[in-house]
Amino acid sequence: MSGPAAERLKDKYQSKLNKSESDFKTLKEKQKEIKDTHTTGLSQIDMMSDLVRLLQLKVQCEFRKIMCGDEMGVSNDGADQGCSTQKICLIPRFLC
Repeated sequence: MSGPAAERLKDKYQSKLNKSESDFKTLKEKQKEIKDTHTTGLSQIDMMSDLVRLLQLKVQCEFRKIMCGDEMGVSNDGADQGCSTQKICLIPRFLC
């Protein structure tokens, strides 16, 4: 095949090749964006988990303060002294 028919065929396939290359480049950019976003999302999940745990501990401490009053505290060496009285723990189990 030669002449105008061959040129049309060549142009047709060149056009398809250019479109495929363009699509490939676009998909690679989207893939990179998704990977970057996924990593950031995982980091945010970790931070939220830490925040939830911190708030749970804060609630637990407040319940202990209510139950034990001023008797509970932390010693100078940083060790938890706990409650010296034998009160029943009213802290909901899911918070412990």
